[in-house]
Amino acid sequence: MSRPRLSAPPPPPKDEKPAGRLAHAVPARGEAPQNMTTSNQKRWVDLSFKLTEDERDEFILEAAKRKMKHKELFQAAMQHYRDTYPVPDR
Repeated sequence: MSRPRLSAPPPPPKDEKPAGRLAHAVPARGEAPQNMTTSNQKRWVDLSFKLTEDERDEFILEAAKRKMKHKELFQAAMQHYRDTYPVPDR
């Protein structure tokens, strides 16, 4: 009589796409660099600045209340700021 397996099966090799609901969302290694461009062909970059925990929590809650992604809320806030306080022409 064989004993039941007590450990999980090993993970799939790195080059294989996983089966399941995310299988279509995971690009092959060769496709990965090409899938990170936007529709207007600009590069993605990090925006690095620090917030207090209260500011971060407030931002996250505001996005959730409006059912917006964090990036969408940031873009809307920037657009509102630009519209409200335009840079004067010299």
